[in-house]
Amino acid sequence: MLETDIVQMINNYLMHKGVRFLNESRMGIGIPDVSLNIGANNRLTPINDYFMLSILEFIGKKQNVSFMELVNEFSLPSAKIKQYINTLTKLCLVKIKNESVQVIKNVFSTKLGTTFSIEVKIKNWKEAYLQAQRYLCFSDYSYIALPDKYIHNINFECFEKSGIGILSINNDKVEEVLTAKKSETCELILKYIITSKILENWNTLEKRHLRKNIFSSYTLWTNYVIRQAAAFRNCPKIKYTNMIIILARFYNSIFQEPHTEKYSMFSFLHWRFYALLDIYSGLP
Repeated sequence: MLETDIVQMINNYLMHKGVRFLNESRMGIGIPDVSLNIGANNRLTPINDYFMLSILEFIGKKQNVSFMELVNEFSLPSAKIKQYINTLTKLCLVKIKNESVQVIKNVFSTKLGTTFSIEVKIKNWKEAYLQAQRYLCFSDYSYIALPDKYIHNINFECFEKSGIGILSINNDKVEEVLTAKKSETCELILKYIITSKILENWNTLEKRHLRKNIFSSYTLWTNYVIRQAAAFRNCPKIKYTNMIIILARFYNSIFQEPHTEKYSMFSFLHWRFYALLDIYSGLP
């Protein structure tokens, strides 16, 4: 079995589950074999240039910025800065007014969803581990993937401490051996770039519910709660409706990080919450 075979198995799994993915994404600090995204807004404006996003972020913070301020801040030639601004203007993200640049649309408020990166190796889990650590800079979760028969060679303690997950691959079957923890070092701009690349690569952006898979359990829970809360918006009991919406938001915020100790700590809330939904749905 070759690494390319394992990558293809993961691709087939993600394709079958309806998950958007990309192979060999060059991110400057690493090239994950597989990158995937769940939940990003399909209307995301794709931007793959780090400097362009940095300039856009800087303008957004300052609100009004002159060309000279941008040249001084980024130490780039004036012609290059003007080229970036022209591109951003064509994308309807900024406008030029009285020789200053202003942001029209804040792309960083766009929902980026959750990103995952996977490093594939046959036997060398140590090398995969080092590479997966770098992926935490632009991914919410990072995994390594090895054939099932070599999983026993891994030092699990290293992965548990770092939060990197482990996937076992066997005959087109993908199993999560160790759950990854959410990255605390994921940079917004880098995450925006890899999300842009994934969405650009995924030509069939169909609006469909994700089938159950090892990467989307929290997404399925969240979607269910949101649907339940929405069902109460037409309820004549306004005070009960508000309570349901507040509970939904609280529940959603807790389960945004299901791979941490919060998940087990608040697992009881799942049953309490649905009990409340059933009670309020039966009110006259």
